[in-house]
Amino acid sequence: MPLGFLAVFTQPNSSLPLEEFHQWYEEEHIPIRMNHLKEFLSGARYQASQPFQTDLGWLAMYEIDDTKTFSDPKYTSLREKRSEREKQVMARLEKLVRILGEDSGVYDGSSKAGKSTGMKVGNPTRWVVTHALYGQHLNTEDLVAFRDKLRESLGNSWIGMRVVKVLEKAEVGLGSVPVSSKSEKDEKEVEYLVIHDFDSEEGESKCTLHQVQTALEGHCRVEEWRKWTLYKAYPGIAQEFI
Repeated sequence: MPLGFLAVFTQPNSSLPLEEFHQWYEEEHIPIRMNHLKEFLSGARYQASQPFQTDLGWLAMYEIDDTKTFSDPKYTSLREKRSEREKQVMARLEKLVRILGEDSGVYDGSSKAGKSTGMKVGNPTRWVVTHALYGQHLNTEDLVAFRDKLRESLGNSWIGMRVVKVLEKAEVGLGSVPVSSKSEKDEKEVEYLVIHDFDSEEGESKCTLHQVQTALEGHCRVEEWRKWTLYKAYPGIAQEFI
């Protein structure tokens, strides 16, 4: 029963005020998932922490009980039967990237007591860096070696990383017009989403793409480098009714 992971990167366009965007998320989008689907274990939203990161300014991430949930009608119907309100919001997104993945595990960077781990509501990670990895398949030994190299270069502020193998990736632009597609060459590559957790803003700011690429020792290439600050974490309220 592999754990699932869902990440959604979004950018409202100029016709969608941030206030309306947040109200839709808080009043409809999040409650439908976190309050009613027990398969959604936890969730959190982040905002871009780099001023030049304007193409995708918002990130929502969810821990899912099983990758089978992605094909469950309880989940797929959420997109198939959108409310009128959601349709109007979606039509005014400049860009949206949705990633469905298999959680390959969390690799701790430090054993320091009290450090935040993941998206727990009581003590969520406040600063994260995300990036894609493209290349060969990474086994547990590869990921442990990657973790150990990062421990050396990133220091105690680095809490650890979550590695997600991408199963499906959809990217759309304004009005749901596709803005990218994978080439035949890209289809042969394995893609991962990596989320690095930090316990301080300073630690996050000092983390560089070069450090991560060096730690990989040529196994994969790093792309889509982004830095984020916690906006809000959400409890899996539906879990209370199991």
